[in-house]
Amino acid sequence: MDVVEGEYELGDNGAAVLEATASSFGLEVGDSIDVAYSFPQPREEGKPETVGSSQQRSTARFTVKAIVRQDGVADAGVRDGLIVDLGDVQTWLGLPNRAERLIGLVDTRLYEARDSEAAALSVRDVATAVQAALGTDYLYNLDKALILDQSADAFLILQALINTYGLMALGVVGLLVHTLVMTNVQEQKREMAILRILGSPQRYLFALVLSEVAVIGVIGIGLGVILGQIITTYGVVPFITFQMSQSGLTARLQPTVNLTAVLPAIISAAVVLIISTLQPAREAANTKVMHAINPGAADNLQLEDLAGLRERSPNGRMLIIGLFLMFVVLMTIGLDVVSSFG
Repeated sequence: MDVVEGEYELGDNGAAVLEATASSFGLEVGDSIDVAYSFPQPREEGKPETVGSSQQRSTARFTVKAIVRQDGVADAGVRDGLIVDLGDVQTWLGLPNRAERLIGLVDTRLYEARDSEAAALSVRDVATAVQAALGTDYLYNLDKALILDQSADAFLILQALINTYGLMALGVVGLLVHTLVMTNVQEQKREMAILRILGSPQRYLFALVLSEVAVIGVIGIGLGVILGQIITTYGVVPFITFQMSQSGLTARLQPTVNLTAVLPAIISAAVVLIISTLQPAREAANTKVMHAINPGAADNLQLEDLAGLRERSPNGRMLIIGLFLMFVVLMTIGLDVVSSFG
């Protein structure tokens, strides 16, 4: 229960009004309101309700002590209402020791589990213990736990879909990085050939290209983490908070940057950069010295190329691309199967 205005103190005919109700009737803290309740007419089971008969009506006056916004006390669709002390209502209606419905609050730590299904099962265990103590004469509802259980299944499908598009995006980024680095290597063939003439080993040229991409990756990942946090804090969270406030709910989103959340993205980006750079780095390491002497004849068949023509080996790059595409297709088919058959 979030207090918007006033102090949440019930008793002595004090009441807390939901924010939507206060806005509709123009209520403020300190105002007095008259509340009327009509008792239902008793009827025999299986018989229709009597039409036109008078009903017993009772009225009481309450003072608005607070304007509040409920979050989880009632159903999410409940935006209008009045909250008063149970004893005041029992005295007003002349029904001592009577209540239609009781709302039990469980330890909030049960909902802090990372697994929504585990949290729902923990709440169910609490409800089972309460039922064992009170008996089966009461009807028990676990609305919040049911929503958590249903949202867990929906989140799994959504997460699989996001992961699929994420992998496709990483593949596109990998192809772009591969193309850009390969173009850079082709443009610097002469400089790399001069380095080889001066005595630079092939592993030096290989490491040179990897180091260049590593610097770009560190800068890109750092900017991505910072921009992602800024967009989340000042864009996504306010939008979600506004949408939930329109439904009378309170958002308690507090995005934080920690190693557990950032590490998977960093590892994925690093792996994509390394895979995308291997072929350009190998191309740089195999630069022919002829590029520094006669670039026009450097691409012709040389003596050092004859050894590579003697044996043919499988194309590992095409194998990796084929496996990746097969994985994406299987994920898409799996989502369709899950959506169709549950």
